[in-house]
Amino acid sequence: MKLILVRHGETEENKKGILQGHLPGKLTELGRDQAKKLALRLKDEKIDAIFSSDLARASDTTREIAKYHPNVPLFFVEELREKNQGSLTGKSIKEIDWSKPRDTEKKELMAIRAKKILDEVIR
Repeated sequence: MKLILVRHGETEENKKGILQGHLPGKLTELGRDQAKKLALRLKDEKIDAIFSSDLARASDTTREIAKYHPNVPLFFVEELREKNQGSLTGKSIKEIDWSKPRDTEKKELMAIRAKKILDEVIR
């Protein structure tokens, strides 16, 4: 089995230095162009299924890829979301006091989410 892992295109929030966490995110013009170029790069790959985060920035990127694979099953799942940034979600990276405790999602919980979806893909 071959897994192809990709990241969403640039978002407005990326450009502004905002921690997105579980915010949907909006692709910039560059991000939409990146998604189209990625889709073109993957157009000749044999793809059996496409799994994507359900957040807009990822799903918009995924839909570009899916245009070249119209008969491939497409799944939008929460398990592939970025790390939950808790109360830091939507804040500028510059305004965060990184020395203070944070209520962000723990790496162990992220690993459980990732393993859950990988197990499903393998099945």
